[in-house]
Amino acid sequence: MTTQTKTVTQWRREWRRLFKAEMKAAHALPEYAALTKMCDEYKAAKKRGDQDAMDSLEIAIDKAHKAYIIASRCLPQHAEMSRITAMLRDFDTYGCAAGVRA
Repeated sequence: MTTQTKTVTQWRREWRRLFKAEMKAAHALPEYAALTKMCDEYKAAKKRGDQDAMDSLEIAIDKAHKAYIIASRCLPQHAEMSRITAMLRDFDTYGCAAGVRA
């Protein structure tokens, strides 16, 4: 696999483009829908003052959030963003990186 050579600014733009695409795809995941539904239920329970429901929903929200994070990391955009982040980090740290020119 060869890396295309781009400037730092071009790589940063590419990373932002991928981030927007990843967020759009992540928000379409069923895990995201379940998480937002639980958050809405938590807000309603808080408004009612139902502490028992809030306690159980906190645990469920934590589990749903972990499931959402795992699912979003499986998106193809996430792997490419990680690769670009590593290249830019190397460039910032060492002043050079494969595929990055000043």
